[in-house]
Amino acid sequence: MSGCCPVKTVKGTLSLIALLWVSSCVSTGASEVAAPSRTNIPKSGKTILTLMSPKGKAEVTIETVQVKGECFDASPSVNFMKEFGDTDEGSVVPHLSVTVGGKAIFVPRSVYSRLSNIKWASLSYRDGTFDLAIDENGDLSLVHIYFGAHGGVTRLTQYDPGSGAKTEDARFYYQTLR
Repeated sequence: MSGCCPVKTVKGTLSLIALLWVSSCVSTGASEVAAPSRTNIPKSGKTILTLMSPKGKAEVTIETVQVKGECFDASPSVNFMKEFGDTDEGSVVPHLSVTVGGKAIFVPRSVYSRLSNIKWASLSYRDGTFDLAIDENGDLSLVHIYFGAHGGVTRLTQYDPGSGAKTEDARFYYQTLR
């Protein structure tokens, strides 16, 4: 019987193919729920985070500026850091912009004006909503800025992340008055 495959070999091959197929499905699914990569944010400069989604390409631009001396004393966003040590410098966010599919999403200044000393940021997408996660002041707080392709921004701040003790929630919607 040359040229014929024994039944055991065929069954073994089919089992191996089925196992590989299931493994590839599991690994594909696992990569979709993996944590988004974190981008370190400089004390001064522009950082652009991008992400492809079914709604189009999302692009978030975070601009940071380092403040020192008298400017530090005049900035309520950073000068509270004096309570945590002997420091006279910090970093603030004078501008944050968002586009989805080339369309600008309105982000009120009050969403980002109090952000300071950002360590990292990440951008993810789930169930029609983007999540811009920001580590502020060296793990003292974690800020989530949620937005969709059609506007509306929600800011959720977790103080002492992981403990779930204190949170602050603010929602912003752009509306044209006629």
